[in-house]
Amino acid sequence: MGAVVIGIKDRFIGNNRAYIYIIYSRSWQFAYVGETNSRNGIIGRLNQHVDVSGSLRQHLFEKQGVDLDHVNDLTVFSYTLPARPEYIGVERVHRRGIEYLTQTSLRDVSGDLEPFLKIVSNVSYSDTCSLKSIRSIAAKIIGEFVSTYSKEVG
Repeated sequence: MGAVVIGIKDRFIGNNRAYIYIIYSRSWQFAYVGETNSRNGIIGRLNQHVDVSGSLRQHLFEKQGVDLDHVNDLTVFSYTLPARPEYIGVERVHRRGIEYLTQTSLRDVSGDLEPFLKIVSNVSYSDTCSLKSIRSIAAKIIGEFVSTYSKEVG
């Protein structure tokens, strides 16, 4: 055992904020894309995902046969969405559009990543995917994720 440093900065703050996030493991080669505007922010949402009935835990086991308890290198990449009503409000249709495009774009570029990532999350198409602002934000998210992921030491 050893020390672990977790830098959370402001990702635990969820009031009037919304995020698209990518939870991934390099060693197990998977990624899970999600969205939240939860008051508890990314940290609160991550807690829900790793719970015994969490969707990350369930999808990882269903799609890869991997028990999340065996994953020792879970990383969370998060992107703060603009603080506009369509993103931070209760209605999720705009966040879901960004989530969908982020997931499909990640699937498109995952073969170029080292190591390759398999997508274990599910999201349905939203008509907001055709909005220029939604496409632009999703493209920024993928660009930043690929840059961050490529700079990490495996």
